[in-house]
Amino acid sequence: MISKIKRFLELNNYNYIEKNQELIVTISFQQKVVIRVHEKSISIKDKLKIGNPISGMLSYSLKISLLLNSAMLILGFFLKEIYNFGNSLILVCLFFMIWFFYYLIKLESFKIMLNIWLSKN
Repeated sequence: MISKIKRFLELNNYNYIEKNQELIVTISFQQKVVIRVHEKSISIKDKLKIGNPISGMLSYSLKISLLLNSAMLILGFFLKEIYNFGNSLILVCLFFMIWFFYYLIKLESFKIMLNIWLSKN
């Protein structure tokens, strides 16, 4: 199965590194996908690189990003109401959410394309 995945990555010009039964694929400038190949299945996990607009100086998955940025947005609404802050905190949080959806769409489209490729071949 790993040879099929490697063929897909090469045909679509993805950069990847192979380690044992694992492929680390760069799908965009600040996003990586880790594909682990098991006997009859594969697992796909995402990882944001350090320095992207969502995670800043940390590196974590999109799921963690959504949780943290949603909490920050809710906190921003409360701080705005309690302390009469301006809208800048909320705008920053919304900026993060826009980047989140950008990375989510990249990840999900990669997964769909890979699943279609594997089901055909």
